[in-house]
Amino acid sequence: MIAFEEIKTLVGKNKSFEENMSSLIRLSRNLEKPSDEILNKICKISKCESDLWFDFVKNEKKITAYSNARIMQGVLVIIIAYVEQIREQEQIDLINIFDDLGLLKHLSQTRVASIKVINDIINIS
Repeated sequence: MIAFEEIKTLVGKNKSFEENMSSLIRLSRNLEKPSDEILNKICKISKCESDLWFDFVKNEKKITAYSNARIMQGVLVIIIAYVEQIREQEQIDLINIFDDLGLLKHLSQTRVASIKVINDIINIS
């Protein structure tokens, strides 16, 4: 998996919508698809315009996630990389993370809503 610092460097150079979407698609290549058996066992998030599954085990900082949309796969790679590098007791604010990366303004309302749901899952776990 790519480190969050690498993601910040990659995305930080982007200036346009096209560059940001291209970066998310490139990042999507880092996300492995879980088996259908595993996907059937984890939460499917209904707020997204595409299929999106997400599960978080806090004591292990383990995320199992997948989407059938490449843009959301890139979003998930960013979330996983970010969560892996933080300390356990920290509350996270994924909306601010995506805003700081300059990506939030390029995501649809349903994708932003999905990020908010994931943020809640991580913080409540």
